[in-house]
Amino acid sequence: MAKTSSLIRSCGHDKGMILLSTVTMMALLSLLVLSLFQSIFLYAKANSHFTSNHQEFYALETVAHLLIQSKVFLKERGCFCSEPDFASALKKLKEGKGCRFLFKQENYQYYINDLKEYSCLNIRLERKIRSSHHWLLSVMNEKQQFLQLRIAWEGSGQGQCREGQAKYIPAGIISWRYLQG
Repeated sequence: MAKTSSLIRSCGHDKGMILLSTVTMMALLSLLVLSLFQSIFLYAKANSHFTSNHQEFYALETVAHLLIQSKVFLKERGCFCSEPDFASALKKLKEGKGCRFLFKQENYQYYINDLKEYSCLNIRLERKIRSSHHWLLSVMNEKQQFLQLRIAWEGSGQGQCREGQAKYIPAGIISWRYLQG
């Protein structure tokens, strides 16, 4: 009889251990599920931020292309600067000294640096070799994201350069950079 009561006592003790183990496992699984939900939330937030930044970049790109197509840099002399310094345009835009452009109910500012003619960077147009005239178009949105495009068009010179030093480039956008903040 003594053996039976000790067996019953030990079985009762095992039931408590099984309950404790089950509760611990459920708590760990709950923590893992919560951690997974947090990871999914952070991924969705990062993806949303990434998509928003892409949309802002594409809007800046569209505004820049509209300004280039309208050849505003040949008409708007109030937004011109003859300094070849890239940072000066960004500084003037941050100070609000750029020209305004409205696109899809968003305000943009732009500023143009005249980088002058380059006689050794030539453009071929209709079998003529011409020097290239370069501009730096800087566009900024309301979130202070910048897009800078270097544009080369046909210059007024004949492209006089020493033999072997002339390089040929296409007309239009030749380089760009995107800056945030």
